[in-house]
Amino acid sequence: MPSLRRNHLLFWALLLPALLPAQGPLPLDTAPLTPEPRLLPPSPWRIPLGLLVLCLALGLLFLLLRILAKGRRSRTAPLPPPHLQAQSTLRTLMAQPPRTPEEQERWMARLAELMREYLAGRFSLEARRLTTQETADALESLPALTPPQRRFLHTLLLSCDMAKFARSPLPPEKLRSLGEECMTFLQETAPPDPTKEATP
Repeated sequence: MPSLRRNHLLFWALLLPALLPAQGPLPLDTAPLTPEPRLLPPSPWRIPLGLLVLCLALGLLFLLLRILAKGRRSRTAPLPPPHLQAQSTLRTLMAQPPRTPEEQERWMARLAELMREYLAGRFSLEARRLTTQETADALESLPALTPPQRRFLHTLLLSCDMAKFARSPLPPEKLRSLGEECMTFLQETAPPDPTKEATP
């Protein structure tokens, strides 16, 4: 009997390992994975900030379009004719009479400059690059000007030169008279108005 019992135990000792599941490392597919990162909840400021950025972008785009449109209008806007430009500049100059010899020197220089610019724009005479005597000689070839008008321009430019180089101040009445004579010259030598000529 002891032998039978011992054989019985040996039988189960050999059989049990085959029946029990094998112990060992876990398979790869069942290995523990790293925990997934926790996603933060969406910020409540996300939508307002997005709307603010969108409004700023639209505002900048609108401002850029206005600047471009303004620049296009300024480039295409026609300039006023030379006599109107000169008259406007002369009115501004006469509204600011000089009070000191230095101011009078600058005033006379500006008066000569605007008259030279008028000659360049109205008669295509580049008087800005010519001396007073060269300008007087060039005026002789302009049939649109009468002899008194040529003499007036020559005398005016000489007076402006005297104020610049000789520093000889003129009385305020003389300055006002020069400005009025220049205005008369601009009005007399302005091109004819086609609208007035078309009116019966």
